[in-house]
Amino acid sequence: MDAPIESIEPTTQSTAEPESDWIHSDDWIESCEPVELPRIWSAIAVPLIAIIVGLIVAGIAIVVVLISAGTSATDSSNLETAMADLLSHPMGIWVAVIPGQLVFLGAAVIAASLSPVPMRQRLRLGRGRMSAGHAFAFAVATPMVGIITWLLFEFSGAKVSEHLEQLTQLMTANSAFRFIAVAVLVGVVPGFVEEILFRGYLQSRLLKRWSPIAAIGVSSVIFAIAHVDPLHAAIVFPVGVWLGIVAWRADCIWPAMLGHMVNNLAGVVAVQWPADDSGLSFCGLSVDHSQWSCDVMQPLPVVQQNDRNRLKPCMRSFTESELFTATFPQLHGRAGES
Repeated sequence: MDAPIESIEPTTQSTAEPESDWIHSDDWIESCEPVELPRIWSAIAVPLIAIIVGLIVAGIAIVVVLISAGTSATDSSNLETAMADLLSHPMGIWVAVIPGQLVFLGAAVIAASLSPVPMRQRLRLGRGRMSAGHAFAFAVATPMVGIITWLLFEFSGAKVSEHLEQLTQLMTANSAFRFIAVAVLVGVVPGFVEEILFRGYLQSRLLKRWSPIAAIGVSSVIFAIAHVDPLHAAIVFPVGVWLGIVAWRADCIWPAMLGHMVNNLAGVVAVQWPADDSGLSFCGLSVDHSQWSCDVMQPLPVVQQNDRNRLKPCMRSFTESELFTATFPQLHGRAGES
């Protein structure tokens, strides 16, 4: 007798997929929300406001110093004379540079402290991705950009503005102490402060939203506006573009900061060597190049060019020995004595 066949009930498998926990998770809901992009208007407004406030503060400081010196603001000729004296005074450079630079630095630090990003990262003060050798090479090349721009300005025939003349007077050093002060206040301080504001705070934020060309261009324009004078702004704009490219490629502002300092220091040194016919002057030490002489360089005998009859015999009889004697008489005399 066969065993009863057990009834096999077909097992029905559910085709419905199990509900996933991530569908109802908060992470998925938050991922659907739009990401808030960094604000651009605040990054542009901070440097522009800092430029205006810096000019006001520097102007007030200069007026206070002039009034304390007994200068009348109603007498224009007296005011111009007092201003020239202030620029040449040892304290003049402090009054003209420090107030504006403090405003720039304060604006960058305060604005960066309000950001959720750490200040060192916000201002691009990290190590970056550029080697020390490349950073040094870019820094040394920075003055070449300024030199080329200045040569183009010279070829254009444009007249030097009053602002540049005052800046040259401010940077002129008549002593070693003033030269050190000018080198620090004009060369080092602006290179440090301005890179923090214009490349560290402004350009780094613009790069979050814009292309490198737009970000570097806008930050360079605002950097040029900070120099107030239109001619000065046009000269420093290419330098700002170069420094912006360096900071962008390095992903930090240290190489651009070094290049800025080298460029300004080169300008300070160049101002100490005036290009006139009276001689050279550096930190109060002058050398009259009209008195330079070299004993061994004596003029050749003058030959009458209008007398052909004398010219030809002279050329035929002027031997190599006579040429040496006429050119180096001192050496010839010493050879005869020995």
